[in-house]
Amino acid sequence: MHLSTSTDTFNTNTGEFIFTPSEFRPFINNTKSLGNPYVSWNQLYASEGFFLTKAGIGTDNPARTLEVKGPHRTARLTSTDQGSALEFVSASSPSWAISHWSGTLRLISSTDNFSNSTDRYMFTVSEFRPFSNNALNLGTTAVQWKKLYAIDGYYTGQVGVVTQSPLGKFHVHDAVNTNAIMYITPKSSTDNDSATIFLGEDRWGDFGMYWLYDGVGDEIELWGKFATARYGPHLRIKRDNGDVAVGNFFASGYKLSVAGKVICTEVRVEGVGNWPDYVFAGDYKLMSLQEVEQWVRQHHHLPGIPSSAEVEAGGFELGDMQRRLLEKVEELTLYAIEQDKKIDRLEKKLADLENNNRKIKRAGR
Repeated sequence: MHLSTSTDTFNTNTGEFIFTPSEFRPFINNTKSLGNPYVSWNQLYASEGFFLTKAGIGTDNPARTLEVKGPHRTARLTSTDQGSALEFVSASSPSWAISHWSGTLRLISSTDNFSNSTDRYMFTVSEFRPFSNNALNLGTTAVQWKKLYAIDGYYTGQVGVVTQSPLGKFHVHDAVNTNAIMYITPKSSTDNDSATIFLGEDRWGDFGMYWLYDGVGDEIELWGKFATARYGPHLRIKRDNGDVAVGNFFASGYKLSVAGKVICTEVRVEGVGNWPDYVFAGDYKLMSLQEVEQWVRQHHHLPGIPSSAEVEAGGFELGDMQRRLLEKVEELTLYAIEQDKKIDRLEKKLADLENNNRKIKRAGR
């Protein structure tokens, strides 16, 4: 069926529009319109369409070859299969496509008009990652992300923070400050929580040792771990005063406490006052041996030396004990000198007596 117009009472007919069972179109004039901006179709439905210049949906002045203009949720691609795609094809460089397939959103590149497609990146509800190429990066050294935030991370190589050449599996570098600080902070925004650094000897972390900062005791502790068992603390250091305990023992008033025996190659004790050189002073009152004997009989220990009960109850100061022992050694030296003098005098008297006896014997002959 034809709809025709004429200006000469149809002496000549101009075929304007044609209707067939499958289409409605201009008969020969491809410049015909389906309406003007003021009187236009409310809806158009078609299986295929061809536009010579630009197409506008929601606009009569499209700025691009195709422009869809409208409020929120302006455009939609709906597929009757498992997904849909939007392709950006270039004749001189790789083409890209945005594809939705089986619940995932993919960015796909192609160099042959998508005859062969290369899946590059995949978005899901929980992740953004390369689809299959594990060699892809999140950036180059020249153009990279300023900040990354994540709950979990997995790295197959080395990780460098503010360094492109990490010296180990994990390397933190401070390029600004002279004091580089790395924080490990717990959940609580107040105090009493703790933080731990574990050094293991097996892949699963069943065996090894760990540093624990105890927020309740305000101290750092060194522990051992064997399967589910914990051993320690082997070493403790107080946060506020720096007191050190080897073993689970802090002695009040001491910087270092050791719960066990100590062996070393040398010990230096400083700050020991009143060193007993005073024993050799001329006005030093040395007890007589008789007085020492009476003291020992009564107290069962030397004067100036703590008793066994005192040592068992409170121990003794190494420097102070050395001073006391040296005092006794110096007193013994004075006793020895005095005894040596007495022996000399006795030997001289004995020699005089022997000379006199010889003289008496010779005179009696």
